[in-house]
Amino acid sequence: MLVKRVTYKEWAGISIVGQELWKISDSTSSHLTRAAWLTAYVETGAKIGTVQSYDGAGMSAGIEHKIAIYPKTLEQGSLWNLLGKLPKTSKVQKLFDALEEKGWYLDERSILRKSSNGAVVPGNEIRNEFAPPNGTVPASGINYEKAVTWARLWHEAFSDKETVDVQIQQAKKSLLLSHKDIESKVYKKYASLEDASAATTANLGFELDLAMCVYHSFSVNSPTRARKVLQEVFDKNLPKRDFCKELVESLGNNTFANWKQRYQRTAAKIKTLEMWPKEVVDFLIF
Repeated sequence: MLVKRVTYKEWAGISIVGQELWKISDSTSSHLTRAAWLTAYVETGAKIGTVQSYDGAGMSAGIEHKIAIYPKTLEQGSLWNLLGKLPKTSKVQKLFDALEEKGWYLDERSILRKSSNGAVVPGNEIRNEFAPPNGTVPASGINYEKAVTWARLWHEAFSDKETVDVQIQQAKKSLLLSHKDIESKVYKKYASLEDASAATTANLGFELDLAMCVYHSFSVNSPTRARKVLQEVFDKNLPKRDFCKELVESLGNNTFANWKQRYQRTAAKIKTLEMWPKEVVDFLIF
């Protein structure tokens, strides 16, 4: 396992990249599987067990990188819900044991609490534990070693093969639950579906399939901004083919955060795949 210290903006922490790739079978995979896989590729290179603690989120893990805390609000993130869903293998139990030793436990609703009094563990305490001090891990010393120890525990739990299916299923579930109202309108208007869970390549058509896969790969980075883009394009009431083109271009040309670079990574990978017909890729991906 390669352990690296990485700096990002004002933060610094540990990165461990997984060794095993999540591979989806072929072009017959469902739309939701494709969307989750493309999201995972953009987030982690689709490498199982990739973890990081260098971006102010305390710890990120899972196929599509769930976060322990939100860096700005310090509220607990979705990583805890995912952790609570994993089977209690020996490696996962080892992580739980370490949390217990710290004086923390995960309750039935997957909220991290203090063993002493049941209080919710504040985000700044979580960040200071996994990426000490306060999200800026030094290049050496006690705090560096502490951050590495935690990163290894998370990496081992999430690289355990017995946890992979759950990670994938939870990634798909997350895509279905995020902003389902506007996304359901899109699937209903352009694919005559009452619910996104019914989506497959066959009934979406390749253009809508690819466009919404690109959308989902952005939505995990900023759900609010992605929703805004999707809503704006949907409100134009375009024909299906034009909607797909407009959605991809609106995401790829967006100046929010590092979205232009994110699109470049996404587009480059799509062009190497055989999941979508070449004429569809050539039409949508610039």
